[in-house]
Amino acid sequence: MRSQDKGQPTPTKLENLPVEIQKEQSYLLDIVIVRSIFALTLTLTALYIEPFGLQGLWAVALGFGCALGI
Repeated sequence: MRSQDKGQPTPTKLENLPVEIQKEQSYLLDIVIVRSIFALTLTLTALYIEPFGLQGLWAVALGFGCALGI
């Protein structure tokens, strides 16, 4: 048997993580969700309004490109 390390144990579950790390992971997930919704909305809006006379996949590509740029 090994002797137990006196340092901090390595957290393996979410409930074992320090509060700061839990908040950071939640914050990152929120950013990903909000950005995904924004990109989808901008892409669908470009498809609907057909900017610069572009139609179909060209409008989708422009909308998605603008979402990535922003």
